[in-house]
Amino acid sequence: MKMKNVLFILIGLVFLTSCNTKRVESGILHEKAVIVTAIYSPSEHHTSIGTTMMKDYNNPIGGVDMNGNHGVVIGKMNGQTVQISESTIPEKYGIVFQCQHGTFTIEGSEQKHKILYDKLRGNINDTVDVLYKEIYEVTTKDDKEVERKLVDLDFIDAQK
Repeated sequence: MKMKNVLFILIGLVFLTSCNTKRVESGILHEKAVIVTAIYSPSEHHTSIGTTMMKDYNNPIGGVDMNGNHGVVIGKMNGQTVQISESTIPEKYGIVFQCQHGTFTIEGSEQKHKILYDKLRGNINDTVDVLYKEIYEVTTKDDKEVERKLVDLDFIDAQK
């Protein structure tokens, strides 16, 4: 590596180490959006017998299958360790919105997602006021902002 390149790397490292970065939220913002559809996915429970890919070190008789499910080792079949695994997928609720910037979905398994789903599922094609915050990563040097980057949007609510 040339001495010039090393010098540029060192200058960059000095600049980066002298900067502070933090996350900053905007105030509450509003945007009109149309409710495109409501999504509901019921919970699922699966029991399967499959190959153990690795030992479960937290359980002396346990293993982990190729999907990452923990189970109980029951023996060997054709030279491979076999286990019984159970997995549960929680129910999910979601709402798909269309706004001037594109389409976005708010979905999940938490109570707040169910509340939003119950509130809006009968209002397909209606326009709502979406409340959200912008999350920025702000870099400062010597108490002066040198960079502000939008890194996330925090959905708050949708109101008729």
